[in-house]
Amino acid sequence: MPISKYICALTGSFLLVAGLQADEAGIAYLRLTDGFWQVWLTDPAGDRHMQVSFDETDKTRVSWMPDRKVLVCNVNDGRIQRISADGKHTEYLNLPVSGMFDAQVSPDGKRLAFSLPSTQKKDNNSIWIVGIDGKGLRKLTNQPELEISPAWRPDGAEIVYSAGKTVEAHELWQVSLKDHAQEQLTAGTLSLKVDPAVSRAGVIAYSDNQAGSYDIWVYDKDGGKPARITDMPEFEGEPSWSPDGKALAFSVYRSGENRIWVSDNEGKGAKPVTPAGASSRSPAWGP
Repeated sequence: MPISKYICALTGSFLLVAGLQADEAGIAYLRLTDGFWQVWLTDPAGDRHMQVSFDETDKTRVSWMPDRKVLVCNVNDGRIQRISADGKHTEYLNLPVSGMFDAQVSPDGKRLAFSLPSTQKKDNNSIWIVGIDGKGLRKLTNQPELEISPAWRPDGAEIVYSAGKTVEAHELWQVSLKDHAQEQLTAGTLSLKVDPAVSRAGVIAYSDNQAGSYDIWVYDKDGGKPARITDMPEFEGEPSWSPDGKALAFSVYRSGENRIWVSDNEGKGAKPVTPAGASSRSPAWGP
């Protein structure tokens, strides 16, 4: 990478971090940059952006360590990277398993949840966990179907995920880390419910195509039926909650391009926060 680009990236990093208020959390996201999906950061208003990963690999999912100083991301070859939020340091984690999908760090920063193929059979992934230090590898689910998109509940005791036997239908489930008990959370519609994200209050946001196109829905296990909160003509997915649960960031495919949008927790006031022409996806709001 040219030294001028590196200096610019670090300078942008300082300005972005310094410009955030103490009660704000930045949004990490993936942007197609020089042919690779790289990790970028933005403030919630989308006024400032900085690139924090630079190696020539495609990143597939990003999440935050609780101190907001480090990001953890899945690479398309199934390995896991740890990246400093100032963009200065990148390293691979030394883990006892490879081929991970959809990895997300736990709220306490000590473990990873991820999806992993259980056999050579197609679409037979299970949900696993492992310590950031490489210890405690454990398989949590064993359903005869595809299990993907793990999302931690805020207390770290359960993981919500998407599971289904066909490409036409996936439901939301959760599994307990204590006894591996599994519970189906949604049912009744022939649709794909994917990309769950859990707020600190326990409300699940997810993407669902039951209305014909993918929209953002929310569901509170203790508070009633699922409700659709976005209704754009194309695709909305990959939601991520703000720390206070008052807003959501999500991916939108519209007019031939992907961008990150932000709305309130009812889907109102939605607007893009990443630049037009810069293909962006997979937001992760900082804790």
